[in-house]
Amino acid sequence: MATFQPFASMFLRGHDRLDENGGVPREGTARLPEAIATLRRAKEHMERAAHDFGGHRVEAIRAIDVAIHQLEDCLKYDRD
Repeated sequence: MATFQPFASMFLRGHDRLDENGGVPREGTARLPEAIATLRRAKEHMERAAHDFGGHRVEAIRAIDVAIHQLEDCLKYDRD
């Protein structure tokens, strides 16, 4: 029987504790710039690809743009 434990642990690593307000711990928000950089690299890869990924390339690039915008907005509200 398949388990989702390894998959879920990728996303929960560093997020196994909640802060006093029940939100994501501070070390989680510190990773936002890294996530933005990763998304930008993925977008660049998609834009330079020789194929259209089964017709999904344009929508994937749009989704990456939205995700980057959302994460940049999150950083604006990240208070120390």
